[in-house]
Amino acid sequence: MRTVHATLLQHAHNSATTNSLAVSCVMPRQQSVSDLHSTVALTLRGYISKVTHSLISSLATVMRSLPVTLSLLAGFCLTALCGADSAHAYTLAPPQYHSAPQPQYQNEQERLAAEQAAKKKAAEEAHKAAELAALQARTPDPEKELAELNAITTSGEVPLLLYGGNNNSFLGCLNCNFKLRISVWNKQGPYGSVLSTVSIWNQQYEFGNEASPLCPWNPYASTPPVVVDTNGNFYGFFTANTNQQSRFNNNFVATIFRDHNNIASDSSLYYQQLFAEHQESKTIPLELLEALPPPLAPDDMLLAPRQSDFLPDVTATAP
Repeated sequence: MRTVHATLLQHAHNSATTNSLAVSCVMPRQQSVSDLHSTVALTLRGYISKVTHSLISSLATVMRSLPVTLSLLAGFCLTALCGADSAHAYTLAPPQYHSAPQPQYQNEQERLAAEQAAKKKAAEEAHKAAELAALQARTPDPEKELAELNAITTSGEVPLLLYGGNNNSFLGCLNCNFKLRISVWNKQGPYGSVLSTVSIWNQQYEFGNEASPLCPWNPYASTPPVVVDTNGNFYGFFTANTNQQSRFNNNFVATIFRDHNNIASDSSLYYQQLFAEHQESKTIPLELLEALPPPLAPDDMLLAPRQSDFLPDVTATAP
C-alpha cells in the first residue's frame, strides 16, 4: 500500500513537471509590441529577398536555355519589318543635306534691289580684301627680303642696296629684277610702291619728297641715301646733288635722276622696257648699267619725256 502511494506521488510529480514545460514552450516569455514588429519585418524581408533571387536565377536559366533557332527567328522578323537584311538595320543612313531656304520677295523690284545690295556688299568685301593684300605686299618683311638677298648672293650676283635716313633704313635694291620684293622697280612691293613709306617713289614721305634732305631727287640733299652691297662695300651716294662728293654716278643713274617723276608712275614697266633682254636675271650687273647710253640733254630731245612713254600701248588694234 505504501509502495503504491509512493508510485502515485512520483507520477503526479512527473505530470506536473511535464505540464510546466509544455506551458513554457507554448507560452513564451512576454515581449513588447515594437520587438514583435521588428521580428516580423525582418522575417518578411528575408523571405522577399529569397523569392526575388530565386525568380532572377530561374529567368537567367531560361534565357540561357533558349535554342539558337529563336535567335534566327528574331533576325528573320527584324528583316521582314525593316525591309532589308539585319546588317543594314544597324547601319546609319547617310546625312541628308538641304539647301538654304530661298528668300521670298513680294515683287520683282524687291528681288532686284536685294540682288544689287548683295552685289554691292560682295564688291566692298573684295575691295577690302584687295586693299589688305596690297598693304601686306608693300609692308617690309625682313625674313622674306633676307631670303631673296641670300638667293642672289648664292647665285654669284651682286645686288646694289640703298640705305638712307639717320637710322640707315633699307630702301631697296637698285639693280634687282622687278619681280623681287626688295627691288625698287617692283611697284607692288615695299620699296617700289608709291604708297610705301620707305620708297624713293613716294613723294609724300621723306625718301621721295624733293624737299627732304634725305631724298635722292633733292639737288641740295645733305643726307642722301648710300649705295652698298651685301659685303658692305661702298659705291657712293645716290643723289642728284652734284656738289656731293663720292656720288654714285653713271649713265643709268643720270637717266633715273632726269626722269624720276615719270618713272614713279610705273617703275615696273620702266624696268621691263629698259632691260627687256634681261627679264630672267636676278640683277643687272654694274658693268651693264655703266655701259648704257647717256641720257639726252633736254635741248637735244625732240619732245619732252611724257608719262605715257612709260605706259603700255593700249591703242594697238587687235589682229
